[in-house]
Amino acid sequence: MHTHEVTLPKRCDALAGNAPPSAANPPRLLDEIRRAIRYRHCSYRNEQAYVEWTCRFVRFRAMRHPRGMGGDEVVAFLDHLANDRDVAASTHNQALSALLFLYRDVLGIELL
Repeated sequence: MHTHEVTLPKRCDALAGNAPPSAANPPRLLDEIRRAIRYRHCSYRNEQAYVEWTCRFVRFRAMRHPRGMGGDEVVAFLDHLANDRDVAASTHNQALSALLFLYRDVLGIELL
């Protein structure tokens, strides 16, 4: 059985780990996203999109971990997509869904 690996931009490599998680080596954020998506039996393309939106969000916020951010940073990122990047409504909704999934289902944080 061959597993698919997602190639990450160089600056997001720190968010993905290759070693198995342990007490001394906790799971990395992108690995946690993948685990949560696979647990819900979502498609591989959905997994790729959510991982990519997480990377874009983290890069937009100068490589800060999402746990240290909240709703204000998410709104700023979504505003950036809509106003500066002029993305389509469906793209904007995909980014929103990915970030809501990240905070609610992966980090266990409710955004208000």
